[in-house]
Amino acid sequence: MSEQPTEGVIKYQLSHQKKALSNPPIQLLNSWRLLLKNLDMVGQHPNRYQGYGFGNLSQRLTPLPATHNNCFLITGTQTGGLAQLSAADYAMIIEANPTQNQLTAEGLCAPSSEALSHAIIYQTLPQINFIFHIHCPIIWQYSQQLTIPCLPTNLAYGTPAMAQAIASLVQEKQVQSHGIISMLGHEDGLISFGKTADEAGWPLIHYWVLAHTV
Repeated sequence: MSEQPTEGVIKYQLSHQKKALSNPPIQLLNSWRLLLKNLDMVGQHPNRYQGYGFGNLSQRLTPLPATHNNCFLITGTQTGGLAQLSAADYAMIIEANPTQNQLTAEGLCAPSSEALSHAIIYQTLPQINFIFHIHCPIIWQYSQQLTIPCLPTNLAYGTPAMAQAIASLVQEKQVQSHGIISMLGHEDGLISFGKTADEAGWPLIHYWVLAHTV
């Protein structure tokens, strides 16, 4: 049985310094977020997922010191319902230890509850610079028919077990060529990724169109 995506519930151990981010590069993320929000892949509705916000986007930050080459910017927790995001609605992940379920972050808001899933992909695939986590019932329901690579149904979101399963899955060349995975244990949840924002976003559009033809 899949788990409801109660994304307001942060499961990791968070060390968070509440401070304003200095000119974070949010333009590309905001543009793609608006498109995905218009397709109801990002948002917040009272009749979906117990009213919690859903969907989050991130971007690797470069150039960075060698000790922080996996820093990334991510939309804040429970920002899905906002029409537009400002710098205050993003968090910067400074360090991530998915096996220990720990994150260190800065920003005026806390990072999304899916930040560990983003972190493990950035750590596993150094060529990836953008990750989009969305919720789309029609793509998710037809994931197997559409031959989208899938995570098992018994993995709960925001846990070290899911992070490690994601790391194993995305190392497969076929998965990297798809640029998308379906989280069968996380209702309606999918993750897309790419070197650029367009590479991360277009698989979602592609499979959204295909799903409507099944």
